[in-house]
Amino acid sequence: PAGQGPVLTHSLQLELRDQTCWAKKRLSFAHRYHKGSRSKNDCRSLCRADATCSHFHLLNNECYFFSGICKRPNDFACQHKEQWVYEHYPGCGERGSCIDIKVPNFHYVSGKYCPRGENVEVAGQGPVYFKQGLTKQETFWLQRYDSSRSDSACDSGDWAILKPDPHKDYQNMTMGYVELHGSIVACLKSSNSDLPSDVFSSTEVHLTVKKLSETSARA
Repeated sequence: PAGQGPVLTHSLQLELRDQTCWAKKRLSFAHRYHKGSRSKNDCRSLCRADATCSHFHLLNNECYFFSGICKRPNDFACQHKEQWVYEHYPGCGERGSCIDIKVPNFHYVSGKYCPRGENVEVAGQGPVYFKQGLTKQETFWLQRYDSSRSDSACDSGDWAILKPDPHKDYQNMTMGYVELHGSIVACLKSSNSDLPSDVFSSTEVHLTVKKLSETSARA
């Protein structure tokens, strides 16, 4: 260690992610605040930095913040009705937030899939998500597809929706380890890269669905 010789080097890849998510919604509000002429990115950054900002939108390059969500749009105090806004979710990330998947015509697989642990069947597979349905027929897992499976149901890079298999699935809730062996119901693929990465860096992601005859799914 203290002698002379070649220097040992190693390359590391770091991925930095903003732990803030934005969801596009149509809501009504009691108050609106003008924040000046700004680009969409500047308006979003201003909202991110303001602890009191929950919603913003851009109209003709003018930035506005909103507050006081109306329970009923016809209330007297509800001055700004049916506004398309971006809702601010601080502290958001793929291992701490749910993914809301919508598959039209297949509502039993649609819903909120929430992080339940890490996929330990194969190293580097990432988080596993779980949707608790009202019945066992509506309860599913979501995980990155393991291309070493013998069924070849999905392609590499897909995310698979699986049925729970209480006899073969393994969960260690203390360690957060999950190993799934249920049958695959659907394969999902986002347009850019990895599904969670796309979901938590965009307001909405359009999905390609396989094994179900649906083409307009989103998350």
